[in-house]
Amino acid sequence: MDWIKKNPAQVSLAIVALLTLAMIALLYSKVSAFDANFDSMRGIAVSSVKVEKLNTEVLDASRKALDTPAVWQHEEASGRLLMSKLYVIKDGRLQQPGGGMFHPPVENKWLDQSELDLLSETVLKEDPDQDGFTTLEEWNGLDTVSHLDNAGQKAMDADGQPLPADSTNPTDPKSHPAYHTKLELAKIVYIPFRLRFMSADINPKNKKDVTVQINTVDLQNKTLFLPIGADIPRTKFKIVAYEEKTVPGQDGTTKDASELTVMNKETGAKVVLPRGQVVDSPDSYAIFRYKWVQPGGTETPPISKARSQTFTLPPEPDKTYKLLEIQGQTAEIELPDGTKKTLTATP
Repeated sequence: MDWIKKNPAQVSLAIVALLTLAMIALLYSKVSAFDANFDSMRGIAVSSVKVEKLNTEVLDASRKALDTPAVWQHEEASGRLLMSKLYVIKDGRLQQPGGGMFHPPVENKWLDQSELDLLSETVLKEDPDQDGFTTLEEWNGLDTVSHLDNAGQKAMDADGQPLPADSTNPTDPKSHPAYHTKLELAKIVYIPFRLRFMSADINPKNKKDVTVQINTVDLQNKTLFLPIGADIPRTKFKIVAYEEKTVPGQDGTTKDASELTVMNKETGAKVVLPRGQVVDSPDSYAIFRYKWVQPGGTETPPISKARSQTFTLPPEPDKTYKLLEIQGQTAEIELPDGTKKTLTATP
């Protein structure tokens, strides 16, 4: 006790040392038990609240946009990169062309979608894709008729039905109307038949024994008397049939309207000759104009064809057309697919 009283500093130091050793021992025991305590807590559920999946659509879209190279965007089919929308002054107001018509009956919208200059005065006469068809012809389409009138209203056919919107693409050389739409009838050339049937002498004892009188129009007006079945001299025709006919006259009497049929011995074509009348020769023919021109090429010369003759149109030499009939100033032709089309002569 005396030593403690005499050495208080040493005693205090000893007490501190003992406390320090005790704290170290306690800390060591806690650290040693950490793994055991942590393992026992792993299976314990902290909370029963369900955590919803985070919506990352915005983040995904942003990431995709960052990964996609930037490209220029321009108005739909306008072709006007780095340019403002087109505006025009109409009725004193600045506005976009919209669905109006600067070149009736063609819509502004169609011209703009085709990337054509709707402000050009000659746009309908131009041939952007160099296929031989103008912008207007491409608009008119497969039936060669506009499906809209000049007021922008639907055009109707003869039956009162709206015409189809069958326009072709004026910027695609593979898209265009059929080539026969460029075929026109210039005129019909009629040639008087050189033979005229004048009368018939029938044997009363044998009605099949008939002798006919024929005048030759351009063979010095010589008159011939020939039986049925005879060849007509200095011509390529043969008499094949006679039919006796009468029709009522204006004064109440009857009029002789008998007919004589002759046949071309080379072609087999038959011609009916009414009594006393001049008819048209089977050699009469139609003259066509073909207005399609290969870009940079020359026009096709006029096409002259008689009945039953065939012809082709460039640039399709493998497709055959046929002149079926001529009447008045119209010609009926057969198209390569077998359908028939009637053309009327235009000046």
